[in-house]
Amino acid sequence: MESISPSFFCRFIGVATEIKISDNGIIIEVNKKITQLTWEELIVPPLFHLSFFGQIITFKTINQNYVFTMLAYGAKRQQKENCERLWASVNSKRVEKLLSAIDKITTSQYLRQSIIDKVRIAVEQEAKRWFPWVKVAKWNKRDGVWIKLTEKLQQLSLHQGWNEEVIEKYRESFVTKQLNLHKTFFDEVESNPLTEYQRRACIIDNDNNLLLAGAGTGKTSVMVGRAGYLLRSEQAQSDEVLLLAYGRKAADEMDERIKDKLLINTVSATTFHSLGLSIIAQVEGKNPALSTLAEDEKAKFSWVQQYLVKYLNENAQYRALVVDYFSQYFYTPRNAFDFTSLGE
Repeated sequence: MESISPSFFCRFIGVATEIKISDNGIIIEVNKKITQLTWEELIVPPLFHLSFFGQIITFKTINQNYVFTMLAYGAKRQQKENCERLWASVNSKRVEKLLSAIDKITTSQYLRQSIIDKVRIAVEQEAKRWFPWVKVAKWNKRDGVWIKLTEKLQQLSLHQGWNEEVIEKYRESFVTKQLNLHKTFFDEVESNPLTEYQRRACIIDNDNNLLLAGAGTGKTSVMVGRAGYLLRSEQAQSDEVLLLAYGRKAADEMDERIKDKLLINTVSATTFHSLGLSIIAQVEGKNPALSTLAEDEKAKFSWVQQYLVKYLNENAQYRALVVDYFSQYFYTPRNAFDFTSLGE
């Protein structure tokens, strides 16, 4: 264990201070009061500044700066490089862990925007920790710790430069990999193999996904394929998948297709209406009271018709508005430029 002793002046006018340096961290003893700091706690290596009365050494942590004065004049020459080496050796594991996590993220899942934001924050934090110090550090470039650290910081610098092109490259690489891994599933999940656009819609997994498709283009097939893909790729468990439709008929069709194509009973489709009712029932402990009109389309139509006739018969102003609407606005006039000839 190395140590830094007080300077000559400290013995006469200062407070007795001794700093011990080990692989685990630093022990500071001031008037028999001991403070211990690990290398992980320090956000930068110890800082040395020479003054008339001796060396001033500063230890910076997230919450506090520890400053000790009147230390041996030769402390910087004797211990600065050793302290930097120990600090870098321990804290470089943080960079290694971060790089490993980024490598796993970019190869094992689709890069969501929320993940990108978190990666950028983590990379920037490490960049602020390392790059300003590395620029001024004077090390033996052949030192093993320095060589390994330099390699890691080069990778960190690459991640610091993420732009849309880099992100799209990671995303496309993941999609291509998943297309190959699950080709058989996408070929067989429906009566006809899913198209490439449908397959990509199943795989692409941002925080929010908007799928634009016309009638009869296979939206239900994509919903079934996506649910199956998430389960097969183990990106989700069955109790984490919720399939919703606006109408009961669409929900029943989706439900039937899932059971038929995926051969599972643990995932089902429902309507927004049914989901809302179930949530209210769970929270309140009982089913809410609903109007008959909420579930009976014939009753709702009859109710609307009844009140329309009532207002037409009893309210002259309302009757005039209805006549005006049907005579003037119900059929939108065609634009002259819609026709190609005078005959049309």
